[in-house]
Amino acid sequence: MKPDHHAVLSEMMEQSVAGKVKMPQKKEKTQLDAVKEYLARMAKECGYDYHMQLWMPVLPGHIYLQEFAEFAGRCYKDRSWPGQSGAWSLEIVTGKIDDPANQNQMPLFLDFAKTGHLAVFGSIVSGKSTMMQTIAYALIHRYTPDLIHLYALDFSSKMMSAFEEAPHVGGVMYENDMEKISKFLT
Repeated sequence: MKPDHHAVLSEMMEQSVAGKVKMPQKKEKTQLDAVKEYLARMAKECGYDYHMQLWMPVLPGHIYLQEFAEFAGRCYKDRSWPGQSGAWSLEIVTGKIDDPANQNQMPLFLDFAKTGHLAVFGSIVSGKSTMMQTIAYALIHRYTPDLIHLYALDFSSKMMSAFEEAPHVGGVMYENDMEKISKFLT
């Protein structure tokens, strides 16, 4: 048996008028919509065919350090670390900055020789552990074990365990390692 579409529509209209069901509203054309339509029509009539993107592309969900020439050109390869040239630094690439106001995307550098300590904080699942892994990975691949020594206190995801065997790492301590942490801090 086919539904009576007229009856169904009548029932919906009655419920809408009674305030029981909200019917979809027709979108009114905004001033911006009208301007966009006018400009598109004028561009087409005048033969304008230039399609320039007005903004930078959205940053990808995952960015790998190997994608940066600044990282790939100055990291461990062929069983050796690059030499230190120029003034002393502990500069590493850790990500990409999106600067929409200036229409620019560029590598994010950290230089511990210039800035000293770094606090990484945020809410749950905001990327703190991933940031710490990225920093450790970049330092290990950029500098020799003679130049840097890393110690990690990992009180959450144990993601730093991936670096425990690296020659640069003196130790990774977890929340239950009270004796190790006590010795480390005294």
